[in-house]
Amino acid sequence: MALWVLAVGSCGGAMVVLAAAALRRPVGPARAVCLGTAAAIGYALTAALMKSATDTLDHQGVAVFFQSWQTYGFAAVGVCALFLLENAMQAGPLVASQPALTLGDALISLSLGVTLYNESVRTGWWLVPQIFGAGLVLLGAVGLSRLDSMRRDSGASGQPAAGGGSTAVEAVPPVEAARPVGETGGARRRPAVRASPNRSANHRDGLLVQRLHRAVEVHAVGDVRV
Repeated sequence: MALWVLAVGSCGGAMVVLAAAALRRPVGPARAVCLGTAAAIGYALTAALMKSATDTLDHQGVAVFFQSWQTYGFAAVGVCALFLLENAMQAGPLVASQPALTLGDALISLSLGVTLYNESVRTGWWLVPQIFGAGLVLLGAVGLSRLDSMRRDSGASGQPAAGGGSTAVEAVPPVEAARPVGETGGARRRPAVRASPNRSANHRDGLLVQRLHRAVEVHAVGDVRV
């Protein structure tokens, strides 16, 4: 239990100190590094507490799991770590916060494992591949962060990123809708008035009568000519 008090106190104190240091700095890389490191410490402590809580669940049951302080500890610390991570992403460029988060989480988790769970780390020539692997993780985190920043900058300037084939598309002004024939610029056409059924029927009857009169006239003229 004394080791847990030491681990929680050290990690919690470091998170508070880093958060306070970030608040004293303007938005930029330094603030992002402080918040990213604080979030890394929080996630490492969350993993250590969760390991203890799940071990309690496996060996002592659900009732003891909900009575264990580690259960509520990893929930509270996890929420704080998530809050710090969101602020780190908004505080500065990703190239500043991501390496601190990636390497910090791994290194602090390793330290907590050795301290709380008596895990061992191979020494001797094993340190060479371990350091090489840590360097690759750092290189990958920095490279991916810089690539994301380059894409955002190229998208904002309208120019393709280095090595990319995308081109900026010029904005096309909206085309004004064509006006109907006979409509002036400021006047609006009056809607057509639909004829009632009775009026349409009378109109057809009138056309039919006119045609009958013409047929009679043609027939009469033909009779006269004959």
